[in-house]
Amino acid sequence: LAIEKAYRRIISVENRLSTWKDDSELSQMNRSPVGRPFAVSSELVRELRTAIECERETDGAFNPAMAPLMELWEIRRRKPVHPSKPAVRTALAESRTSHFKIEDSSITRLTKSAGIEEGGFGKGLALDEAIREFAGYSSAEIDFGGQVFVRSRNDRKVELANPARRQESLGSLHIREGSVSTSGTSERGGHLLDPATGRPAPSWGSVTVVAPE
Repeated sequence: LAIEKAYRRIISVENRLSTWKDDSELSQMNRSPVGRPFAVSSELVRELRTAIECERETDGAFNPAMAPLMELWEIRRRKPVHPSKPAVRTALAESRTSHFKIEDSSITRLTKSAGIEEGGFGKGLALDEAIREFAGYSSAEIDFGGQVFVRSRNDRKVELANPARRQESLGSLHIREGSVSTSGTSERGGHLLDPATGRPAPSWGSVTVVAPE
């Protein structure tokens, strides 16, 4: 029963946040008319405010408003593109959370190109939602591929892939409770954009973050 409830929570987050789905709440907000408040759920408001707070805490190293840059670099089409420097500068200027006005029950896009990209935080939010259904269990694990959440009485081993040779393990972490998330460019390449430059991050390795949620 807990697994079913956790699954429903994951689907609920997907229906709200996934920009792969044209009818998701976030996708509809991203297409809303400029300057017109778009009514949204309290959950979406809370989640976007959390993402923007992460932007502040990282001094902009994390930016949830990267949709213009994602579109320019055609990240989801997985093919090489070579936009001009002026196009990159324009998309970078458009990729700002300040282009949104977030209120308790609505979000207003302030520029035509403004858009939120959930790729950097949607998976973690879904994990946080799902793990709540296992609050009464001493042991649980949810694996989303590049990110897992673990709760256990004893240490659980989480393998870390070698970013140069993903079939090999670079090492392992032992954790009893929390989230382990790894990002890198070895699997896809070019899909991680640097908010400071507006260009793909160099392929130098991977980063793993361990956090309580």
